[in-house]
Amino acid sequence: MKMISFNRYLIFLFLLGAVTISQAQEHTKKFHEEIQVNPNALIEINNSFGDLNITSWDEDRVVIDVLISVFGKNSKKIEEKLNSIDVLFSLSPEKVMAETKINESWSFKWFSSSSLNYKIDYTIKLPRTSSVDLTNDYGTIRLNSLEGQAKISCDFGKMILGELHASNNELDFDYTSNSTIDFIKGGIINADYSDFEIEKAGQIELNADYTNSYFNSVTVLNFNNDFGKMNLENVAILKGKGNYLTLKCGIISEQLTLDNEFGLIQIKQINHSAKNIDIDTEYTSIQLGIDKDWSFTYEIDLEYTDLKSTFPLEHSVEKTNSTEKYYKGIYNQSSALSKLKITSEFGGVKLNLSN
Repeated sequence: MKMISFNRYLIFLFLLGAVTISQAQEHTKKFHEEIQVNPNALIEINNSFGDLNITSWDEDRVVIDVLISVFGKNSKKIEEKLNSIDVLFSLSPEKVMAETKINESWSFKWFSSSSLNYKIDYTIKLPRTSSVDLTNDYGTIRLNSLEGQAKISCDFGKMILGELHASNNELDFDYTSNSTIDFIKGGIINADYSDFEIEKAGQIELNADYTNSYFNSVTVLNFNNDFGKMNLENVAILKGKGNYLTLKCGIISEQLTLDNEFGLIQIKQINHSAKNIDIDTEYTSIQLGIDKDWSFTYEIDLEYTDLKSTFPLEHSVEKTNSTEKYYKGIYNQSSALSKLKITSEFGGVKLNLSN
């Protein structure tokens, strides 16, 4: 009986060893580079399948650490994959470049896609006053703060950005989700099939398709947005064009110029400080909340739709028939300089006092 038990114990150890060998393994290799640079140096990074973790500091020095990790069950294939990944550096005081290179045969690509996983993660420290040109696909870009220009491209990933203090930033991203920006002074945002949030912004140009955006506070926003949603809390100047767009806004304090087909425009409050409101739509529902202290002249031109107002409007001109309605007049003061103009076809128009 003891011999049988001992043999069973040996078999158990053998099977345990076999299972252990077949379990996933991780092999890694690292790169490290650092250099003294000019305060306004350009740092250019090109990567994929990993994260860029970037911290700005008050030193005129760039430090780059790269960790490449490959996971799999076949040690030989893991090493082959690890050896196929390299990082190329170009270092000077004016410009620092790092680029991930992945070299592999078609047969190895097929094997790799089914049995191996890998990550290429960068950890970077750079001067606060430098500029960056970042490309990272299938991963997250994190950046705390930057005074120089930020050019950032990210597809199939995520961006977590702190403060971007330059006025000429450029952000391009497709198929990203849950991206956030704490502050951006100004720049261009090109986004497709994505969603993002901005806490505070200066002057922004937004070009987006199939994208949902949220702005808590923005001074000037110019946009072209098709098939998406825009949610804004506080905007001084909003100008844009959309198709199949749902736009919801809290407060407009200065100017609103919109051209939209097929969608919804909902403004909770046009502030009494607003100057010009101009809305031109087709197949779009318009809902405007108007500050009771706002004084304005208005011109409303409608086809195949109706005007509903919860407060009295003093029409100086009123023309209506079965398909067309035209109203012109004034609200609050005869000397009002602000203007409200609405042109709408096939969409309801509703005006409410917001306070």
